[in-house]
Amino acid sequence: MFSCSKVCNAKSLFLVYWILSIELYLEFGICNLKFPPMPWHTYILICADGTYYTGITTDLKRRIEEHNTSPRGSKYTAARRPTIVIYHEAYETRSLASKREYQIKQMSRGEKEMLWRKSSKSNSSKSKKGEA
Repeated sequence: MFSCSKVCNAKSLFLVYWILSIELYLEFGICNLKFPPMPWHTYILICADGTYYTGITTDLKRRIEEHNTSPRGSKYTAARRPTIVIYHEAYETRSLASKREYQIKQMSRGEKEMLWRKSSKSNSSKSKKGEA
């Protein structure tokens, strides 16, 4: 069982990790996100206050940068910087990406969390298989 201090410390470390990741990306262009060659992306961001933001774009790297540094980012994320991409899907058309965005926005917080956690587990298991 965790005490409050352990949970708070874990949450703080998590946020520090993500803030440092954004700083590396902005400062040096280091980004380990790999995007499929499809023109439209539906994505979920986690904001500094722990809330989720869902959107669509044709250029995910550019849009992340806008959310974190530019006035062209959404009003919602501008007040909750920094943001990190925790999940994305690629689609061939804007229509498909928009439909998926709507589906994700209708999900509860728990359902969204299950979606990105399931995705991150499958990605980490793929990379472990690739290392062997």
